[in-house]
Amino acid sequence: AGHPERSSAGTGQLVLSRMFEYISTHYQSRILASELAEHTGFSPEYIGKMFRKEVGVCISKYILHYRIERACWELLNTEKSVNEIAADTGFYDSSYFTKVFKNICGVTPGCYKANRGNHGG
Repeated sequence: AGHPERSSAGTGQLVLSRMFEYISTHYQSRILASELAEHTGFSPEYIGKMFRKEVGVCISKYILHYRIERACWELLNTEKSVNEIAADTGFYDSSYFTKVFKNICGVTPGCYKANRGNHGG
């Protein structure tokens, strides 16, 4: 009648914390599941399942959203070009960056910057 996950709850939080820390310091370059696994000391399969269960999205989707959040900040707080920001946030193809940005934010990066983040209404 016990919950076997309960004993690993602390471990799960520690693993998540280490993953978030790794992503926040490495988002500008390619992040491999094997690197995250090595950083946490668990297998790529384990961290993938655990991350999805705890966060609600897969690791790659979380990283994509994290990069776009950083890009939004840079668009509003720097004078960098869209191409520079794309490269700074781990996108090596600026057209892919624009596509992902528009999909997540609803507007292109240039439009977002021009409107200071206010889009719609």
